[in-house]
Amino acid sequence: MSKTIHIKKLQTTPQELHREFGIDPKAKCAGCGGGRPVVWAIVLAPLKEARDRGMIPLNMPQEALVNLVVPIQQSAFHKPEPFVRLSKTFSCQACRKVFEKELAKAPSWCIVEIQEGPNSTNRVVVGAS
Repeated sequence: MSKTIHIKKLQTTPQELHREFGIDPKAKCAGCGGGRPVVWAIVLAPLKEARDRGMIPLNMPQEALVNLVVPIQQSAFHKPEPFVRLSKTFSCQACRKVFEKELAKAPSWCIVEIQEGPNSTNRVVVGAS
């Protein structure tokens, strides 16, 4: 039998539910080490680039490598390219600004995915507004 959570019954917001159930309870903030995380980031790099730079050992077993690979399609005209998860880090609300500044320093060949939860107010506007 599956357990469902009814938002109206609990009188909580989607953000609070995400904080409570969407983030691992053992996760700690990368900045202060003690705050409850509200956001997390995953850094991805192309598999070939990560191997060339020595981030992945050449003798790593295929079974272990399969768990790290994520296929990402960068455009509609190209086939998906294999990317590797390099790291997954968490941040509390107090350390969030510094956390995002550090993520911006990632190399240009990496992809940084920031998960903030449902109904995020941060939106990227592309093109003329």
